[in-house]
Amino acid sequence: MTVSVGELLTTPFAPKSPPADCVWQDVFLAFTQTVQPATKSDLRFLSMNKLILAELLRNKWDSKFRVTGLGRDGSRYFKALGEIATRLLDLITSVQEMEPELLRSEHQAIWWTHLVVEAECLGRHCLKTKVIGKDSLRRLVMSENKCLRNFENPFTEPHTREFFNAALNVCERSDQIRKNALTPFIKSRSHFVNNPSITKGAYVFQCAPHGAVTPIRQGRKKQNIFDPEYPMQ
Repeated sequence: MTVSVGELLTTPFAPKSPPADCVWQDVFLAFTQTVQPATKSDLRFLSMNKLILAELLRNKWDSKFRVTGLGRDGSRYFKALGEIATRLLDLITSVQEMEPELLRSEHQAIWWTHLVVEAECLGRHCLKTKVIGKDSLRRLVMSENKCLRNFENPFTEPHTREFFNAALNVCERSDQIRKNALTPFIKSRSHFVNNPSITKGAYVFQCAPHGAVTPIRQGRKKQNIFDPEYPMQ
């Protein structure tokens, strides 16, 4: 299935191969229904999460699903964010399977949604409050990764901190989960900030207050794919 970015952002999201789990179906509905956010910043933040969800769908349930119209840099950027989000789901699933009580036995989709909305562990939390340079972002994420490798929780958002307290507790006791779930998650974050072709895309679609995504104007004005008037392709 192939959709244009305009179609994805302006119409309800109805993939042909959604996950069979009814809770995941609720998540897709909540993320993708047509709503009228209070501000353009809210609209752009919801749009960004919608594109991350589209990448999760492609990685987990429908490998033929494609979003067109993002351009090469934008596609690389959201593919990398989608990889972090996918590895995050793998980590949530592994922790739940081993010790569900640590996560209050809540469904993996609920935890995934909380963490993606808070955005901190995706490497873009700081961008919700101020614009940050590439080098500063790289130093921040690599510092967080160092903490995670040492089973220390660097995160402060409420759900993110609660989850990683539980996850690091499990990983410190289970070498298998550390190798198969935590390490791939950390590597996906490192890849996100250490690959110039990805960070280029991140700063074409710069994040500003509340996750608002706007293009940086370098020379000719770049079209903002998160504008409600962006043309369908």
